[in-house]
Amino acid sequence: MEMNQFFVDLRALMKCAFVCSSLLLQTQAIEQTWEEDIAKLNSDSFKERVQSGNRLWAAGDTAIAALENALLSAQPEVALRASDILDKIQFGFKPDDPPELISLLENFYQQSEKKQHAIIRQLFEQKKYRIVHLLAEYAKSENEKSRLRSIDVVRGCSVLEARMLIASG
Repeated sequence: MEMNQFFVDLRALMKCAFVCSSLLLQTQAIEQTWEEDIAKLNSDSFKERVQSGNRLWAAGDTAIAALENALLSAQPEVALRASDILDKIQFGFKPDDPPELISLLENFYQQSEKKQHAIIRQLFEQKKYRIVHLLAEYAKSENEKSRLRSIDVVRGCSVLEARMLIASG
């Protein structure tokens, strides 16, 4: 009886080992795909650079490690594109989001403080609350007073959203 149990346990252990090795191989294959896409961010073909960037972007969190490594690339194009993709992932943008919404992020930091506040309000109206909080947190501020005004904008947006949620039941 003990010998039969040993073989049953051994068989279960072998199944677990097989599943684990299969998952490891799949993970390595996915990482290899990201590395190929990272390399293609510096392709001579614009179309190939865009397609690789979009695949990495669509992968979201699963591609973050590869993108963070790409930030250290000796190839400026790779590092720049990886940084842009990481920003989009961090702010919760998806490839199917409207282009005008994405351009808000891309142009946010070049804007004046007043324009940044207007963008935050616009995102709030579009119910992009996570993005509102992240942008306000990282908003360009020349001094403590400006930073506090950014915090006030977020606080005001949060209060308005809370009121709307309470009113809707």
